[in-house]
Amino acid sequence: MKIQSTTSGVTSASAGFIDKNDCTVRALANAADIPYLVAHRLLEKHGRKLNRGAYFDTLAAAYKEAGFALVGVYGTTRPALYAAYKAGVQPKEGTTFAKLLPKLQVGEYIVNVCGHAVAVVNGKVLDTFDNKAGKRVVAVFKRV
Repeated sequence: MKIQSTTSGVTSASAGFIDKNDCTVRALANAADIPYLVAHRLLEKHGRKLNRGAYFDTLAAAYKEAGFALVGVYGTTRPALYAAYKAGVQPKEGTTFAKLLPKLQVGEYIVNVCGHAVAVVNGKVLDTFDNKAGKRVVAVFKRV
């Protein structure tokens, strides 16, 4: 089962260049409603490299600077335990993207699932592709 994206939102191509493995950049740009290049520079400032994914502490620092707060870390997957350790929090009970989505109807969120980051704005998923409903949620950030 898939969760359909409402719109693809911004992409590196819309910014005039190609960057791979940039889901954390796209999620930040879409959730914060900022240009792709601004989100890109913010993540780069905190250690993200071109064409590479971002480590939890890198994305957490960039998201915090952009006005997002960590809502929670979920489950006992390796990425969740790493995120909980880095954030200094206890993980909440595990959940899937499909089960979490109904709780994200109001506000701007960045949802990190295993191996991916996606923006959810007022219940609408903004991503370049449809996401698997059963993906395990690692962490959720909310715009404050």
